[in-house]
Amino acid sequence: MSDEPTHDEYGDDIVLETDTEIEHEEHVADTVKKLREKLRAAQQEAKENLDGWQRARADYSNLQKQVAEEKTHLRKRITEDIIHDLLAPLDTFEMAMSNQESWHAVDETWRIGIEYIYGQFKNFFEEHDVRAIEPKAGDIFDPVLHESLETVPTDDETKDAVIINVLQKGYTIGDKVMRPAKVSFYTYESQK
Repeated sequence: MSDEPTHDEYGDDIVLETDTEIEHEEHVADTVKKLREKLRAAQQEAKENLDGWQRARADYSNLQKQVAEEKTHLRKRITEDIIHDLLAPLDTFEMAMSNQESWHAVDETWRIGIEYIYGQFKNFFEEHDVRAIEPKAGDIFDPVLHESLETVPTDDETKDAVIINVLQKGYTIGDKVMRPAKVSFYTYESQK
């Protein structure tokens, strides 16, 4: 090959490439192609990593919410258990104070102290939305709020399901019945 330029039909110089230059251009083209493939692979990997990170972040956020809900539920359950356990001492206080003659015969200082403790119990229950279920004789039996300890048959249809006696108060916490009131009531039995 001659290194002298040749001319085309218009007289312009034509530069002929050498084999080395052609090989160099092919090598550059191959390198660019490989780099583009690596770039695409790196971009795909970066996208997968980003997607994985976003999923992990969402999973972690959901886990945090779930743990917070479980803590709230557990705290509520523990509070309900404690309140339920405190109902027996509250019943005892009320039973002790119900006999007014005996209650007022007790030393006044001691009685005032006990009434103060009883008041703290009551305040605690009010703060936790605990309400007494206090049916009275003559009310109608409600199986959601009352527990039957005794039924007394009657032939008077108007007395059917009428509460006769309240043996123990019940309690609700919010809308949930913690302990139904224990009652006795009439049940109508027709005479045939």
